[in-house]
Amino acid sequence: MGSNVSKKRRKSSLSDSEARAKLQRKICVADETPEPVYDLSACLMRNVPSGTYAKCKVLRKQQLLLQDNLLTSLEGGGQLADLILLQVLRLDNNCLSVLSPGIASLGRLQVLNLSNNSLKHLPPALGQLQQLRQLICHDNALRGVPEAVGQLPRLTALDLRKNQLETLPALQNIARMSELHLEDNEPLTSPPAEVVSQGSDAVIEFLCKEAGVEHTGPVDDDTAASLPPTNSQSYMDGMDGLEVSVMSYTDGMDGLEVSVMVRWTNSQSYTDGMDGLEENKRLELLALERELNESISREGRRIGQQEEFKKQLLGELVEEQARLDADVARAAEQRTRDQRRILESVAQLESEADRSTAEVAAAAARLRDPAAVLARLEMDRKELEQLVTVRQEECDALRKHDVMDSMEKMMREKMAMENQLHEYQQGRDRTIQEAISQDQRMNEQLGQLLEVKGSEQEARIQQLLKDETFQRQAFFNLYLQQDSSRLQILHQISEAEDALMRLTMVEANQRDATKESELSRLSEKRHQLTTLLVQLLEQQAARERELQKRLAELDEQRLGEVEHYWLVQYQRLLDSKPERIRRLEDKLEPPLKKLLQSAGAEEYLTMFANSGLTLKQVLYMDDTDLLELGVTDLSTRAAILRQTELVREEGADMSPRPPSAPAGDLQPAPAAAAGGTEMEPEDKLAEEGEAERPEPSAPEPEETEVIFLNCGHLCVCRQCAGPLSSCPMCRQVVMQKLVITTVL
Repeated sequence: MGSNVSKKRRKSSLSDSEARAKLQRKICVADETPEPVYDLSACLMRNVPSGTYAKCKVLRKQQLLLQDNLLTSLEGGGQLADLILLQVLRLDNNCLSVLSPGIASLGRLQVLNLSNNSLKHLPPALGQLQQLRQLICHDNALRGVPEAVGQLPRLTALDLRKNQLETLPALQNIARMSELHLEDNEPLTSPPAEVVSQGSDAVIEFLCKEAGVEHTGPVDDDTAASLPPTNSQSYMDGMDGLEVSVMSYTDGMDGLEVSVMVRWTNSQSYTDGMDGLEENKRLELLALERELNESISREGRRIGQQEEFKKQLLGELVEEQARLDADVARAAEQRTRDQRRILESVAQLESEADRSTAEVAAAAARLRDPAAVLARLEMDRKELEQLVTVRQEECDALRKHDVMDSMEKMMREKMAMENQLHEYQQGRDRTIQEAISQDQRMNEQLGQLLEVKGSEQEARIQQLLKDETFQRQAFFNLYLQQDSSRLQILHQISEAEDALMRLTMVEANQRDATKESELSRLSEKRHQLTTLLVQLLEQQAARERELQKRLAELDEQRLGEVEHYWLVQYQRLLDSKPERIRRLEDKLEPPLKKLLQSAGAEEYLTMFANSGLTLKQVLYMDDTDLLELGVTDLSTRAAILRQTELVREEGADMSPRPPSAPAGDLQPAPAAAAGGTEMEPEDKLAEEGEAERPEPSAPEPEETEVIFLNCGHLCVCRQCAGPLSSCPMCRQVVMQKLVITTVL
């Protein structure tokens, strides 16, 4: 695609201050240079500096270079009509999204470069640029080119690469064009892609053949001059004398007499040049002359201000340089002082080290002299004896009474402290005994409360068993679990869910590498499976309604007030279990069957047998696992968990180490073991898909648990599926969300 809306622009290493300084330097150079080029490129400008267009007009600049900036529009630089003398305008590598229609006032423009921007449309006003020879617009987001651009009589080069063109206008000057680039425009159908890929010459030859003309190549200046001028060109030629006169007036502003003479000459030239024009043209030119005079005066004042600004900037630079020199000098002086101080510190450390070394050497020498060592030891012994020996005069001076009083005081304080410690220990023991007794009383009360609650719960359970409505609902639940038609439908639903899961995983894993035809075929299969799944769900609901209706018929046909009618029906249903269910229950481990019976969960024996769980797996299941398995009654789940905890504590017939995989991973789908025939879409998917892709591994239960209808994608978990209103894979609106866990 030719769109460059999201392309990465080259980052500049200039800071904002450096960019402003560079811009000021370029403005000064452009104002002073005699060259006809006004260069403000690569300055990180977001807006054109004020007065730029008027300067180009006053200084008679023919080229304005604004490329490699951050311009979003051409506003701010003045009136585009001031660029009447401009022949080259470069705006490439900017951020332009819209081109101002005022570009039509650049009547002498020959080269316009708009490449590497974000333009989506070109203004029809470009058709008024009768002198335009080169139009460069590659690397934009153009969707079309105005018809007026195709009517430009002198256009010889047109670069429209890397855009989003759908059509190309008829080019009036196609026979004389030398370059026409249309590469990387995918929606473009004419010229064909094979012609575009051959280059500019092939495209021009193709369009010339379509237009029925012969390609003659670009015309020279003499031939172009012989072409019939348009009204705009005649008006521009008539303005040349006035422009020269006004610029002569600007260049000759040194003296009053010269200025008056030049103005008289300008007026005379103006009068001679206006003889052949109509009165309204004359009035327009007079107004334009007044505007030019005002612009000249304004620009003179602006140039003076620029000169003052340059002088001020140079003064500031000189002051800044002086400050920098002073800072460098101060830094050098400080560094010299630091070096001197470091050298003095090193010298002092060296002298101290020498003195310490001498002292150590003297001490070592003294230690090597045995006589001196013995003398020192004898002196130390005498000092110790003097300290230990109690002289008689010290005994006489001892104050015995004061010492006894101090000792008595110390003993009393010690005894008082011991009494306080004894009282504290007694109080702590009393507090502990009270807490223990209170805890015992609370335990007794809690035991009594639990006993009362247990008896109440037992009475409530007995009452529920006697309740006919509860008995009827229990019979209906068992009836649903043992209905062979419903079991077969659930088995088929499980197979359809597994097929959708595998199909979704294949589509998600191979979306980038799979061809469009393969994706279409997978989508068709997914649609078939989704339709079949919806039909199976409707059959399941219809079967349950049919069983409910049959239960109502049994209730109506009941004769008299038969006691325990639904309990009798429940017993009959238990005795008439299908042979498959009986075999499954026979395969159930006796310890597991005993555990369920102890917990009062006999009605769930069929469910546990159908799931294929072992005792070791059940011991490490929690409340969530039991609920997902289908144990919906809260009290029954609590009783099962209590029994599993007791069995784990006893450590009977099991390993104390829990299984390595989570319980959720050990549970196969309950409907997978149910009888039934294989589904036709499953067979088709197995026959057509096995040779094309490897079998993906089964997803984790926490990852994909919800099927989106009607698209059939299975790509999110139950928690993430809640707030979604559209499928994250195909973006279709979700009509229904189906959890894949099927419970018999």
